[in-house]
Amino acid sequence: MYYKKLTEKRNKVIIKTIFIVMLLTSQAYGDDNLVVNLMEIARQNITQAKLQDGSFIPSETEAEKLYPIIPIEDARRIVAVGQKSGIAAWCGIEWQKSIFSKLMEDERSKKTWTQKQLAYIGLLHGITMGSFEKAARDANGKCSKEQADKILKSLKE
Repeated sequence: MYYKKLTEKRNKVIIKTIFIVMLLTSQAYGDDNLVVNLMEIARQNITQAKLQDGSFIPSETEAEKLYPIIPIEDARRIVAVGQKSGIAAWCGIEWQKSIFSKLMEDERSKKTWTQKQLAYIGLLHGITMGSFEKAARDANGKCSKEQADKILKSLKE
């Protein structure tokens, strides 16, 4: 229990730090510990994700839990996109079509993911996005016009 609270506190500090780095550099930043923790949170909530047919993903077997749903290399990329979506959402910038839909379209076009993996990718993105939107709001309150302009510029790059 103590370790879990310490890990949650550490993640909040990391997310706030990454948020500041993103604002200053217009770049997403990844820490593998954070990525792994976000992957685990997404995995714990996998039964809330919907498949393309609208059904929910069934609980995983013990054998399935032994392996990551997607490789960490891909998770890093998904988390980076989720970071951008979270910051955009904080500033009231449209992110669903310009960021999330494009991500999912790109992932589907690879034709390498199962329906479960695609649902997990969407869930991982959403958890990351929500974490970063909250961190941005907690760290800075409301997004300023200058911050919004900088974020819009970085999204176009």
